[in-house]
Amino acid sequence: MGFREKALDGLGVNLNVASSYLKPYACCRGSHSTIDTVLGLMSSQGLRASNVKRIGITAGQTAYDMINVYPIKTVFDAQFSLPYAVSVTLVSGEAGLGQFEPPRLNEPEVRSVFDRITFTMDKSIGLEDGPRLHIELTDGTVIAAPAGNPTLAKGSAVQPMTHAEVVAKTHALIDPIDPALAEALVSAVEGLDQASDVTALLNALKING
Repeated sequence: MGFREKALDGLGVNLNVASSYLKPYACCRGSHSTIDTVLGLMSSQGLRASNVKRIGITAGQTAYDMINVYPIKTVFDAQFSLPYAVSVTLVSGEAGLGQFEPPRLNEPEVRSVFDRITFTMDKSIGLEDGPRLHIELTDGTVIAAPAGNPTLAKGSAVQPMTHAEVVAKTHALIDPIDPALAEALVSAVEGLDQASDVTALLNALKING
């Protein structure tokens, strides 16, 4: 197949937007599979901030360098710290923007969990392998869990967010600015396939004031 044929292959059929991902959590995508894993363990095994004795996280060099920011003083710092993301997830059961802006590390419960986490590097782990978790509970139970490929975490084409989850995220981000704007945007997108043009969508995207 020549260059031209490759460029046009699947045009209008295979749409890249279908393989893109949305971020359910308000932090670096490299942390998402680990957050998925922690939330899963909270649901399936009763993992909580109160019953964790220590957590060891091991990741490859790229992930270690990317999501190991410290000290954590700004929302940007928090978003690029996997130990911080795990801490707030264990404390709150979620990893939305409210867990990162402003950073909560000065809160005793969050700080206590953060101080029980160690983050180490293993160069043999590839970025798409994802971090590995070694969790010791206060009752002596040990949980070893691979987090898996962060690019395939929730929000990816293989684990998409539900429509309701996308709508909820839209409102969570835009309602503090203008709830009517959020509702107009959701309505415009939901009706886009039946619209004769994109006027409603463009109007919803206008910033007033």
